[in-house]
Amino acid sequence: MLAVHLGESEKLSMGALQKATLAKMPAGMGILEYGYKVWEDWSHKNLVIWKLLHSDSSMTADELRLYRDENLAVLVRAGTDDQIEAFSNTPNGTLFFLCHGDYPVRIGQFTSGASPRTNEKEGWQRRYRVFKEAVKTELYTKNSKKWMPGAQSTFKQVGAGDLAFFEGNLLKPYFETDLAELAVWADEFNKSECEEATPTPADNGAEINKNSKPTALGFNRIYYGPPGTGKTYTLMRLLESDYGADVVSAPADGIALVDAGPAADATVQRYSIVTFHQSYGYEEFVEGLRPVLNGDGETDDVAYEIRAGVFKELCHKARQAPDLRFAMVIDEINRGNISKIFGELITLIEPDKRDPLKGNAPPLELALAYSGEKFSVPANVDIIGTMNTADRSLALLDTALRRRFEFVPLLPDVRAVKDAGELNDPPLAGLIVKTSAGDIDVRQMLMRINERIEVLYDRDHCIGHAYFTLLKKEQNEDKHFDMLAGIFRNRIMPLLEEYFFEDWRKIRLVLGDNQKNDVNARFIAESDALQDLSSLFGSDHGLESYTTKRRYTVQPAAFANPQAYIGIYKPLA
Repeated sequence: MLAVHLGESEKLSMGALQKATLAKMPAGMGILEYGYKVWEDWSHKNLVIWKLLHSDSSMTADELRLYRDENLAVLVRAGTDDQIEAFSNTPNGTLFFLCHGDYPVRIGQFTSGASPRTNEKEGWQRRYRVFKEAVKTELYTKNSKKWMPGAQSTFKQVGAGDLAFFEGNLLKPYFETDLAELAVWADEFNKSECEEATPTPADNGAEINKNSKPTALGFNRIYYGPPGTGKTYTLMRLLESDYGADVVSAPADGIALVDAGPAADATVQRYSIVTFHQSYGYEEFVEGLRPVLNGDGETDDVAYEIRAGVFKELCHKARQAPDLRFAMVIDEINRGNISKIFGELITLIEPDKRDPLKGNAPPLELALAYSGEKFSVPANVDIIGTMNTADRSLALLDTALRRRFEFVPLLPDVRAVKDAGELNDPPLAGLIVKTSAGDIDVRQMLMRINERIEVLYDRDHCIGHAYFTLLKKEQNEDKHFDMLAGIFRNRIMPLLEEYFFEDWRKIRLVLGDNQKNDVNARFIAESDALQDLSSLFGSDHGLESYTTKRRYTVQPAAFANPQAYIGIYKPLA
């Protein structure tokens, strides 16, 4: 690198190169600034970076999402022979920028060799670590060379003569980084982070498939958001696509099927689901004592034995099938006492403390509280949690938990159109409830309600789009309005009462009742204080209206009035 900066063609010692480089440092420039300039000069001439295309013409939307979530670089048969050879032979530590069609997505660095694809599509795959996500989501249009996003190439190196153009037109605007920063990052690559192509046999007696692909590090993730934002739906889709389905004719011990391998007509359930609550503890999750009767009679003695909890059992399954990924799903993870439930596992679940299942000793093992057994968490076990922010704020979570999990927000989806690069369609786009009194735009109505809730309460208590998705599934449009009225009467109104502790003035503001001139379109009727006092106490009551509380009543007839819903987002005359 120093020789390139100096323009030296002769072989000089490192000491001589360093002295010559320092001698060229401009006056008044700091050593750190000069060091960065040296990196910059080298990177503009020598940095190696490739373009990798994941195309929606050869991959489904679910596959694109899966490959992105799992940090998998995939090359299908669409690539030419020279591109396939380059993808397979490019060394670990090589940088590339990933594109979904014409959209740059992220910059990554290979951490494993290429291995054949295991599904029905022929091709190759490699693991990588992520350096930068794209900060600009616009279409890239300057596709004049084969390494550019929209060009007809799957895996192509950015030419040395194009590095400056690449930096100015793609790297800086789309990723807010430059060649020098990439060069530093590439130089810091640690070969120990790479995955071996073939794991060695285990020393502890566990069977490891020598032909298996490398085991990627497990992730710890929590999906969080207000009620009705699709947390369960997202989780079920993830389990279905990544972790298989329920076992057909499962054996009694729940593990034999994994040990023997599934039959042709069976699939292994590779996940377990639990719900945390205040009474849930270490004994149910990891291991604990269970009472057993010694004998068959009612008066026999009670003994206790140590039994594995749901997480320990899942880890045992995962060790028997290192080629597969397993998931521990924890619903309502914020409702449990994390320190009490996880115990020593709070350390073991960290990705760099996991057992990579390569036959070597795990990076860290700890003795379990009851059995004293040495235990580590396999790398092929993912921990996925969900939490409802309306129950408990994200800020109140256990600090140790926050540091060990990545958090994915799922907020109310009120998009009107599908943005570029997004996988899911807008759930409420085009959802119109037609009535004789006018059309009700459900998406606009929910958007306005949530805007008001954010101002009067907070974002954690917004109302999710899932409350209204049943309307879209109902084919008979004549039933839509009655369904909407039922949703408001039985679900939305009780939720608002709970959020605002029956502060009816704020509920009226959320529903726009204060802006509706037609009293019949108001969900909440507000009484006139002075008239109310007179009817209650007579004319000579001596009370002032401003010292007494107003009375509010829910108007059942408003739920059957289309104008009540239209008036939420469109003030009525």
